[in-house]
Amino acid sequence: MMTSLRHIILILVSFTLVNVAAAGELDRFKGKWKAETDFQGAETEITLEFDGSSVTFEIGGFIFGKAEAVVSEHSGFKILHFKGLEAGDSLDNLNPIDMEPKNIYSFGYRSFTLASNLESTATEDPKLVVYKKVD
Repeated sequence: MMTSLRHIILILVSFTLVNVAAAGELDRFKGKWKAETDFQGAETEITLEFDGSSVTFEIGGFIFGKAEAVVSEHSGFKILHFKGLEAGDSLDNLNPIDMEPKNIYSFGYRSFTLASNLESTATEDPKLVVYKKVD
């Protein structure tokens, strides 16, 4: 009985430490980030703004949205997962989007790189975008 209790406590502590580590990693995204990238054939500015697990975005001034950001690690890769994605022509006019993209990311000095469209269900070619921190 005592051994089972120790195992349960060890499992609970492990889950707590993983959640604390993920929250700390998510804090690294806090603030506003911008990137220039090709979007539907045109060079377009993308802005992401993170506040805790909440993220809002703007693509070229004509697509707006929000999602919940979740970070995890899998096989040594850091994953940024956008859940509950909504998009529209303004932040006041959003509709649910039937996708939850998972992106591999890496932080640099005042930047992070996002590799997207890597899922087997992706309908576009893989893309690598570098976001710069906005002061």
